[in-house]
Amino acid sequence: MPDRLSIAIFFAFPLAMAAAAGIVASCGGAEGGGLLCVRIQAADLTDGDSARLGGRSYRLTGAKTPINAPETRAGAAGRAGATVTRREAEWGAKALEHGRRLLAGGGALCLTGEDGGFGRPAAVIRLPDGRDYGAAMVEAGLATPTERREHDHWNAKEP
Repeated sequence: MPDRLSIAIFFAFPLAMAAAAGIVASCGGAEGGGLLCVRIQAADLTDGDSARLGGRSYRLTGAKTPINAPETRAGAAGRAGATVTRREAEWGAKALEHGRRLLAGGGALCLTGEDGGFGRPAAVIRLPDGRDYGAAMVEAGLATPTERREHDHWNAKEP
């Protein structure tokens, strides 16, 4: 079991390096946000609930509730062996496109201190207008308010 120092380094090091580079943004008191935040741009999103900054992948979540967006790669193996269908991948492309529109003016990515799974720290994004990215994705119908993969949910409806 990792000790507290290892956990702190796992979560804080990538953003601490960003801070040293002078790219820190203030999260103020953003609910679910960490103390240290960095600027995020639309191009940093890799799908509706993932981002990559400075060579590190982050699992995006909502400030008040976890989120899950559809996968973007048809044929890829999802969690628990489920295969991502073409329909889910079409939803995934829509989620990514919408997420990038939300971040057209940038945003602030803040660590939550939680483990996002698959070796990724969990993070929330505060949009320039103060809204929570995760909540905006759920409101748009392009993410579900859960941590579970929802393959059946995306396969059951037309994109």
